[in-house]
Amino acid sequence: MTQTRLSNKVEEFYSKDIKDTKIYLIFRSVDDETAEYLYSSSYFGFRRRDYETFLDDYKEYISDLVKGKELTPYDISVTEKGSIETIPSSQVPNISKVKEVLIPAESRTITDDTDFDPVHIWGYVIVMKNSDGKLMRTYRKQVNAKLMKESKVLNFIQGEVKIIKSDDRLILDFKADAIEFEDECFVTNNHYFNQFFSYTEAHVNFANANFDDLKDINIIDNFDDFHSRCVESVTLVKRLVSVIKEDRLSWLKSNFSNAKRVANEYGLKIEFDDAGNKIIYTNKNCNISDVITLIRGGCVTDAVDMERYIASSVRKVGSVTN
Repeated sequence: MTQTRLSNKVEEFYSKDIKDTKIYLIFRSVDDETAEYLYSSSYFGFRRRDYETFLDDYKEYISDLVKGKELTPYDISVTEKGSIETIPSSQVPNISKVKEVLIPAESRTITDDTDFDPVHIWGYVIVMKNSDGKLMRTYRKQVNAKLMKESKVLNFIQGEVKIIKSDDRLILDFKADAIEFEDECFVTNNHYFNQFFSYTEAHVNFANANFDDLKDINIIDNFDDFHSRCVESVTLVKRLVSVIKEDRLSWLKSNFSNAKRVANEYGLKIEFDDAGNKIIYTNKNCNISDVITLIRGGCVTDAVDMERYIASSVRKVGSVTN
């Protein structure tokens, strides 16, 4: 069922005539006073013949992109390859700001005299509306503008090559990192989706906002150093956010009697105090990834062959009963 839900949404959307399509180029800046991200946009459409070709090609691309893919809940710390992750739009940082500029009244039309530099494009959003009034938005992080800027663009005309100034050349690949229907995002490329919506900064802010509460749990000595190391790493801060949202430090404190034994059995490099009540975090004697693994419950045993494994992600399916 989960494999067909998105395919059905795409099929249902395209079963109706597409009445309007706009492509919004997204630009991002930073407010000097608040350090918040600000977004603006420019939009364009196609001439009739090119528009029909684009619609056919994009419908085929989107349909193929979602076909047969399993849907899984968005996981901030790890991505399941071959699946499409789902997340409510309300939980995506900065998406409301982006959507505010996805209307002509808040955007500007690109014309021949429009002054913009492709290098500054943050990404682009394709907004389609069908005859039922349903909207489909697709989000894509722009990744090739800088490369185009620094390369020579060659135009082949009647057997001769002409070098064209690349500053005003724009190449879009028309791929999608996320598809949005009715305020639900279906993430098809976790890496660029996270970049587009600045997840790393949002994760750091979230971790910092919860710093005092985490420290008060008093399960990790030298917690300031532990926290600092986590927020300096894109990977670790994502896992720390997962720890916070699932309240794993409190879980560890309640189950700490087994923590040292598990760390030894799984060969984790973690230092404990003599009383066995705390993790003594030091960069020298503790591997921070091992500490996160223990906290997240990543030390698992296969139920079939009873072999021990370190899991990149875990999902509770029930409690073991004897």
